[in-house]
Amino acid sequence: MADTPGEPDCNSMMFLNSQGKLFLVWIVVRANRWETSLLKVKTTKNYNGEGAPKWQWQDVILLKPGDEFPQRVKEQFSKYSRDDLAWAGYAHPYEEMLAEAAKDPKKRETGCMTRTHPVILDNGNILLPLYSDGFNFGLIAISEDDGETWKPSLPIVGRGLNQPSLVIRKDGSIDAYMRDDGNEPGRIMLSHSDDGGYSWTYGQKTDIPNPGASIEVLKLKSGNWALVYNDVDDGRYSLAAALSDDEGKTWRWKVRLEDTKGASFSYPSVIQSKDGLIHVTYSYHLNDKEKSIKHVAFSEKWLKKNSVD
Repeated sequence: MADTPGEPDCNSMMFLNSQGKLFLVWIVVRANRWETSLLKVKTTKNYNGEGAPKWQWQDVILLKPGDEFPQRVKEQFSKYSRDDLAWAGYAHPYEEMLAEAAKDPKKRETGCMTRTHPVILDNGNILLPLYSDGFNFGLIAISEDDGETWKPSLPIVGRGLNQPSLVIRKDGSIDAYMRDDGNEPGRIMLSHSDDGGYSWTYGQKTDIPNPGASIEVLKLKSGNWALVYNDVDDGRYSLAAALSDDEGKTWRWKVRLEDTKGASFSYPSVIQSKDGLIHVTYSYHLNDKEKSIKHVAFSEKWLKKNSVD
């Protein structure tokens, strides 16, 4: 599918645009550092044959966050800073270091990485969720021309948020659910956008457990939301699928897809097929020697029927 000579190719993600063109987006990790990664893309309409798709176009997605980026970081941290989370007396507080780094164009123009699927708005705009390990921020690449060109949103700012997964609400606003790599307790983090994904509220913890592991949320054809996540805060040994019928206010139904102490189940990727089934793939690591990727599929009806408290 992709192979950059001498460099690691990681975090691949595929989607179809409104015209049925297939996109493969991934990162090339330069100098073995996540924060210097390059975002690459391949596209084709020739993918129905045997074997790998016949790629018709390839490029690097270059995003150029402007001066609004450091301004947003400073504003958000100034409003939501917490003195009890500052570093020791001889070190700059965490927020000050990030605000200073945000002023550097080289740092804010590199290192954005893919993980979760994009969403397509009613106006046709594609929102591609990205994140930066250098800043521990989220960022959305926005395309207004069906994936031909991309521009950056303002950053999703917070303490240790990562890997946003987007879901569109009935009123057209957007929620971003994110992994928590910050302070304890580990909880899924949430941000909100009222302007098509360009600006975002400060990322806040929800009451949903998260052990510093990626999640994905998906709006189903029924209008309900599905969330696949590690539902504990002390490891990745439990992986659950939950369902909400009130746009994330509550998650009334939940099924544990995996629950094995000492094992690790992580990085879920979620889609819904035309027949309504929910498909989930995830890393399936029973131990150091038994590692694979697992695929499961189930219906909303099955999830509700087998739900446990």
